[in-house]
Amino acid sequence: MIFFDEVASSRADAERIVLRCSDNPVVPFPNTPTGIEQWLAAYPDVLGAVWHGFESQGQWPIAVELTRKHALDGPRVNFLAAAREMPAALGRAQLSTSAVTHAPSAQNDEAVVLRPFALTFVPAAHRTLAAFGRMVQVAVGRYLDPTVEPQLESAELGELLSVDDVEVQRLEQLVALDSWLFRAAGGEAGSLRIAVYDDAVLQIVDNPDLDSYFAAQGRAWWPEPIENTPSPPAPKQRERPSSPPPELLTAASMHDVLLKRAAAAEQAIELLIEASAIETFRNDPNSGFFMIPANPFSWQPLDRTHIPLLGDARERGEAWLRLSRLVVATAAPEHLDEFDASAASLRRVYLRGASDKGPPSGTKSEVIADVKQALSRRMSRSPWNFVAAVQFGECSQTVVAATSGAAVDEAFNGWLVKEAARLAATSRSTATASLARLV
Repeated sequence: MIFFDEVASSRADAERIVLRCSDNPVVPFPNTPTGIEQWLAAYPDVLGAVWHGFESQGQWPIAVELTRKHALDGPRVNFLAAAREMPAALGRAQLSTSAVTHAPSAQNDEAVVLRPFALTFVPAAHRTLAAFGRMVQVAVGRYLDPTVEPQLESAELGELLSVDDVEVQRLEQLVALDSWLFRAAGGEAGSLRIAVYDDAVLQIVDNPDLDSYFAAQGRAWWPEPIENTPSPPAPKQRERPSSPPPELLTAASMHDVLLKRAAAAEQAIELLIEASAIETFRNDPNSGFFMIPANPFSWQPLDRTHIPLLGDARERGEAWLRLSRLVVATAAPEHLDEFDASAASLRRVYLRGASDKGPPSGTKSEVIADVKQALSRRMSRSPWNFVAAVQFGECSQTVVAATSGAAVDEAFNGWLVKEAARLAATSRSTATASLARLV
């Protein structure tokens, strides 16, 4: 059985709050927060005065009355201020002198109430605290007995704990203020039903005495501090460059890309035409049969050494047409039919299957002139030239800026790279993304 003969924290210079027991002279409460020690050092006599008022009056004392009663004692204490600063584990100030009935005080003054943990620092409360410890044992025993309800009735505490009615009333107050193991489950003062919390019982079921009770309560209220693992270092903030990235300054506009592809296509197609031969259909006057073909011109089979020229012309021609068509589809879709007609005419040079239409003219010089005219017309007429030089030239620069680390809307010497944000808000964003992938 636990009893108190000294409280080491009753002096401001106490090194640690301790509980002195008959079988264990010094048992510190685990993880007791320093806030409790500091409060006890600042108000060493408050808990004893509150308990004395509770014992003598049968109810929790009014703070202002305690202040008046002990006004000439030293050190002088404002009990209301002390109660409001009291750590919650010790007690609190409330407007009722009873934790069971919650009836307001006569003048609505605040009373000071104490939790069971606070009694460990009050030598005069050792009898009540010992009875509370026996009640803990009885409650855990009933919890483990499947033949009875895991509850207590305050009316039976006198017989169970060998205490008088006054002590039972004090135990009822402690039960209502416990907030960890016990809880009021109905009834009223004198016939209070007392239940227990399952989690709390499981923590003390192996040794249901006051030592285990307060140790487990301390672990629940003040858990061991968790060692914080060092946080990874924050990513280094990127510094703004003092000048635009060189990739941005040297990036080619879409107009330049189209011109380059057009020149490559023209060169490859012209080499193919120079290596080709055109045959013109003529009727035999001696046959007696006259035919007018859809196209009198056809390509003669290429020499085996010139066949790679056909593949190169087709690859470069299709690359230019594919990119140019995206420009037209994005900026001027109403011109797609005209563009497709011109593309079909250009493809007659390098598509030479049995079902293809053949060359557009009868001589190689005329075919070369047709190719040059088709390419130059597509690059000089609006809207293709305007879109390629302005909108998609800017878009290509934005793509280069993004891949080189320059953020959209990031300022370089007062100007903004913001074309991606502007174009993404338009209906052309899909075509723009496709075009950027091709470039």
